Amino acid sequence: MEVLIDGHNLTIEDVVNVSRKKVKVKLSEKCKKKISECRDAVDKMVKDKKVVYGLTTGFASFKDVAITEDQTEELQKNLIESHSVGVGNPFKEEIVRAAILVRINSLSQGHSGVRLIVIQTLIDMLNRGIYPFVPEKGSVGSSGDLAPLSHLMLVLMGKGEAFYNGKKIKGSLAMKKAKISPLKLKSKEGLVKKEKIMVLSVNQEKEAIEIVEKLRDKGLKCYYSNIKISKALDYANSKNVSKVIFVGEKELKENRVKMKDMLSGEEKLVSVDEIK
Repeated sequence: MEVLIDGHNLTIEDVVNVSRKKVKVKLSEKCKKKISECRDAVDKMVKDKKVVYGLTTGFASFKDVAITEDQTEELQKNLIESHSVGVGNPFKEEIVRAAILVRINSLSQGHSGVRLIVIQTLIDMLNRGIYPFVPEKGSVGSSGDLAPLSHLMLVLMGKGEAFYNGKKIKGSLAMKKAKISPLKLKSKEGLVKKEKIMVLSVNQEKEAIEIVEKLRDKGLKCYYSNIKISKALDYANSKNVSKVIFVGEKELKENRVKMKDMLSGEEKLVSVDEIK
């Protein structure tokens, strides 16, 4: 069993299988061409010295500073290292694995401009059991999970710390033991790795999934969705699901779910503990 990633069809069940059951991940052949084409476009802009924020310029207050092709690797490395300032206990392994998977899925759409080898290295880290040490505290969810995702990327670069075979060791040693070559990030790759609130989102998804699992333990056939309601209902109909469960941030705090009965059409907010 393996989960095939193409950037468009990842399901909640896939995330659970990879993060908890450690099912292997494979990149779809059909998305590799688009990934490479987008990367070629990035390389051309750098070579042609086009002015592109974060690509041929610095960041934030240094946006007007020109970056030469020879400086791009150093810029990306400094970006990741400067934001690796999280504190506290590490996220659980299933949260980090889920965050890596969701990042892989996003990058596999071929819009980010990263090299194919970067995505494949993240896949290898998942499949070979490398679990980066990612502190729980440090992200405010603004402009992306800058600190958590930076800690994650440190290990890909052969830096930081990671868990491997149950032991916390240096990222470089973890990569060596797993027989994965660390990468030097090239133009744009450090910037794109820190965008999106992957870690915070995954942590919330975990809570929602646990609610649905509790309902399933009660014998209720249900389906959790964080996508558009119309698409979720279409999916439910195709799978003959009797009830669809929607869990939002507000509902999570109140231990409630929005339940849609597919037979009667009734929709209501109910407490998880009240459901028989």
